[in-house]
Amino acid sequence: MNKINQRKMKRQSKHNHENQNLIMRINACAGTSLAFPQIQITSLFGLCLIIFELCSVSSFTLRGRMNPRMNKGYLVNHSLETEKMHRTIIMPEFVPPFLSCSVLMFGGKSLNEKDDSGNITHDSFLGDIGDGSKIKVGIVGSGAVGSYYGARLWECSDTYDVKFHMRGDHYSASTSSGLQVQSVDGDIFIPPLSLQAYESNHDIGEVDWVVIALKSTGLDAVPSLIAPMLKKDGSTRVLAIMNGFVDDDLVSSLRTGKSSVDYLPCAAVYGGMALICSNRIAPGKIDHSYAGGLTCGVAASVSSPKLDDVTHDLRAVENLWKPTKIKFTPASCLVRGRWEKMCWNLPFNGVSVSMGGITVDKIVTDPGLRRLADLIMDETIAVANADLNSRGMDSDMITYLGQDEKNRMWNLSDSMGPYKPSTMLDLLAGKPMEVNYMFRKAVDRANQLNIPVPHLETIVNQIEAKMRFRNLF
Repeated sequence: MNKINQRKMKRQSKHNHENQNLIMRINACAGTSLAFPQIQITSLFGLCLIIFELCSVSSFTLRGRMNPRMNKGYLVNHSLETEKMHRTIIMPEFVPPFLSCSVLMFGGKSLNEKDDSGNITHDSFLGDIGDGSKIKVGIVGSGAVGSYYGARLWECSDTYDVKFHMRGDHYSASTSSGLQVQSVDGDIFIPPLSLQAYESNHDIGEVDWVVIALKSTGLDAVPSLIAPMLKKDGSTRVLAIMNGFVDDDLVSSLRTGKSSVDYLPCAAVYGGMALICSNRIAPGKIDHSYAGGLTCGVAASVSSPKLDDVTHDLRAVENLWKPTKIKFTPASCLVRGRWEKMCWNLPFNGVSVSMGGITVDKIVTDPGLRRLADLIMDETIAVANADLNSRGMDSDMITYLGQDEKNRMWNLSDSMGPYKPSTMLDLLAGKPMEVNYMFRKAVDRANQLNIPVPHLETIVNQIEAKMRFRNLF
């Protein structure tokens, strides 16, 4: 009896040895490391079954890739969840139960798969969400602008782990039906099981980057919103893609209660200027119709408190957008970048709202309104250059705004069509408008510098009157 058991154990040991050798050969061929600590294969036959399955299903390889042309035939049928980590596994409808084990063992990478129209769907294979090796990004303010830029980062899912802070019907629609972005640069659809959306900012956890895309009317809420997302070691970077001169107040609010004037709870704070036509057309649906470039400058930095050398910080934010489709431009001087964006915001948001809410095409095609917008642009440039000069930046140090910026804004606007500026949408919806940071601060700065801005001041007074009459605070 003992001899029989010994022969059985010897045969089993031989089989195990053969299995391990075969696994090692598979690893070498696949170019990847396969680990089997949770799944034990006790027979060579079992392993052969798995290999046969993988060979017979042409849409899989040992790297776990899927034939993109077969996307439509695949369903999500399994989900693994751990704390702050979700993994979605996509499998064919026809896969037998035992193939799920081979899929789990062989793993895989999420790919930028495209549908028949060439749009990236990411509805591909084993989207490894929450991988610690990825750069974690939290989007605060996932509206028309935040959802767009967040979705562009999400496209690069091999690099970024993107989490969206959403609320209300936008959250409900996105988590039930997915987030849809219709874009002139290629549509994006984030399926519900791939979308990491949270109603509570506390559920997002600590991230490497916080991208804020709120209206400036919500600036006071920023410190409490982003606090749970900031790493305790202070390495998180914060990018505020917001309208108007918000940067000084944002940095001050992050320093509130601290004795050091140079204190920051993060590595750096950036200001972002987005030249983009993007609207939320329905809950869970974003329409990006034109432009989309992003310019960023440094508002505050731990490594360079006086902002005399922000090369490292600019390189960091440039690298954030490098893998994406976003046309990124670093701004060595954030104040100049803000004024350049104002060359569009003040004339076009301003005239649109002062006229009761009209689209951009009406401004550029009406001779009188076009002339008014041009005069406001000239006044904006005059204040901008005076402001730069007052900060010790003469024309030898920095390029002042001028005709090139005017031409760019007009070329942009003439091709924009019937776009509805954000402030116009707020007016028509009866919501608070971004009057203080977008309009009033520019006029106040002009008055401080004794730069006459009669046309700008007139429309700002009109806008503020509309806000008072309609109680849009």
